[in-house]
Amino acid sequence: MTLLEVRGLKTHFFTRQGVVKAVDGVSFDLDRGETLGIVGESGSGKSAMSLSLLRLISPPGEIVEGEVRFDGVDLLQLDEAQMQTYRGRHMSMILQDPLSSLNPVLTIADQVGEGIILHDRIRGEKLQRRLIELMQLVGIPAPETRLGQYPHQLSGGMRQRVVGAISIACRPEFLIADEPTTALDLTIQLQYLNTLKDIQRSENLALLLITHDLGVVAKMCDRVAVMYAGKIVETGTVEDIFDRPKHPYTVALLNSAGSLDKVERLNSIEGQPPSLADLPPNCAFYERCPVRFERCLTPEVPPLFELAGGQQARCWKHE
Repeated sequence: MTLLEVRGLKTHFFTRQGVVKAVDGVSFDLDRGETLGIVGESGSGKSAMSLSLLRLISPPGEIVEGEVRFDGVDLLQLDEAQMQTYRGRHMSMILQDPLSSLNPVLTIADQVGEGIILHDRIRGEKLQRRLIELMQLVGIPAPETRLGQYPHQLSGGMRQRVVGAISIACRPEFLIADEPTTALDLTIQLQYLNTLKDIQRSENLALLLITHDLGVVAKMCDRVAVMYAGKIVETGTVEDIFDRPKHPYTVALLNSAGSLDKVERLNSIEGQPPSLADLPPNCAFYERCPVRFERCLTPEVPPLFELAGGQQARCWKHE
């Protein structure tokens, strides 16, 4: 059953250098219990898109167009007071940097419990039991001791788990995880991802996972959306994207990841992404594309072409 429907979402930043089209007409669906991976280079619009879903974009940024329907309700039509009843309770987010996400002068108990007190009106012993349950759920040992500590007293891995506990404290139906393993070493990454997957199964969470790590995508996701220059350029199942990529940018991303099977020089994607304040009138990947042809010079952005099995690709070669 579809929980989230995004249609034509556009988020622009109005700067002195011009209008930065960080999110430029993004559309996708997400079902309950499903994991959708969002991948792409830095600056492709992944984080701006995710913040837009929760309406956390602040000036000079502005959501200028589109629909974000959550369980049938268009969140972009709600006032701020109404939107606050959705954040935390129905939808939540794990931000990239756990240290900057946590308040250094509040205990872990204060921060994990804030949303529960606000939305569930729980206090006292019942709140304490819920806090301990959450800490155990994300794999934090000695939860009674940790709840009384401050963020600087915890390791990076512990802080990341605390941020995870905050995000699921009110049992939301939709969770955005924005680079959730960036601050973790490889061993802790695997543990944390397994914990996140277990939580998703137990709570039937719809999960939007934003990452640069294609290995994380392969392990965690059901479907993948590839972003470039503020647009989705390809979507498909994990098998489609990894085994049958249809957009030249997706192929380049996969080639740049390398392989454990053989030691060789890593491939790179030539050139730089275009400025989001000065996008070309044609395909944004044209200047870097190794398979470009005359049709690509048309002053028109290619649409997402429907391919076999529900896969989509924004490339004229599929016209």
